[in-house]
Amino acid sequence: MKAKKENKAYMINTDQEKQRYLKEGYDIYNEDGTVLEYSPQKKVTFSKYMEAVKEIESLQKLVAERNTENEALKAEVVALQKVKSEPAKKAESKKAGE
Repeated sequence: MKAKKENKAYMINTDQEKQRYLKEGYDIYNEDGTVLEYSPQKKVTFSKYMEAVKEIESLQKLVAERNTENEALKAEVVALQKVKSEPAKKAESKKAGE
């Protein structure tokens, strides 16, 4: 495992070292470079937090719009299937002279 923070990286072997580096603000990565644990010391600036909140709100609105559109399309499909499944009525044929 590796402990990384900014431009520093240390190889760690035990859980005790892992806990110590987490407390010091390091993130723990495996050999593939995948994050195993983020440091509990990390902080997010308020501007980045508000940016994320705005993005979440816009995505929630988009999802609501798409769900409404999806429901309308489903209703349209059901209506079209009903029309298609009804037997077509033929117009009565008239005899000549009528």
